[in-house]
Amino acid sequence: MAENIKNFITKFDCLGDPATLGPRWKRWLTAFELFADGKGLIIVPDKDDNKQRRRALLLHHAGPDVQDVFSTLPGTGDNTDYEKTVEALNKYFAPKVNTAYARHAFRQLTQNAGETVRQFVTRLKQAARDCDYGVDTDNQIRDEVLCKCRSEYIRRKLLEERPLTLTRTFEISEQCEKVEAQMVALSKDESANDSVNRVGRKF
Repeated sequence: MAENIKNFITKFDCLGDPATLGPRWKRWLTAFELFADGKGLIIVPDKDDNKQRRRALLLHHAGPDVQDVFSTLPGTGDNTDYEKTVEALNKYFAPKVNTAYARHAFRQLTQNAGETVRQFVTRLKQAARDCDYGVDTDNQIRDEVLCKCRSEYIRRKLLEERPLTLTRTFEISEQCEKVEAQMVALSKDESANDSVNRVGRKF
């Protein structure tokens, strides 16, 4: 079972698109830390056993290219210093986030067919993490929902709200989605009844 889990931790591509290097590293590190937690390598204060194994696993799974980068970094600590290892790698990879590109990618997102507003907002939140919007993040996400949601009915209801917060955007959108789903169901029922009635009239 452990081998099957291990196969899901792929090597980190640090030679890929530099514009997305920071976000890709953060996603990879999150996946690795979930994997390490699942293996029971929880960091305990004043104990070095798990830190040493966790550090070794991180560098092993990250792959040779990351290992080459790591060997050139200052302040990486000793073999038991997992925190300094992560800090050094974050300093190398995370500052390479291209905020302008991240905002461009954020603005390109649209709601997919069959996707709820809540699911759409989840994608927007993930994309916004590297946009450096600060305290205005919720407003930016709200505006994208207002402009990019597929339902004219939801958009109209959102525009009627004063003031429109991200929380209210969730609430109104979910109410509207339920109403739309009920209307579709009613329409199907009516169509089915009409078909039955037409068949009945033939006899």
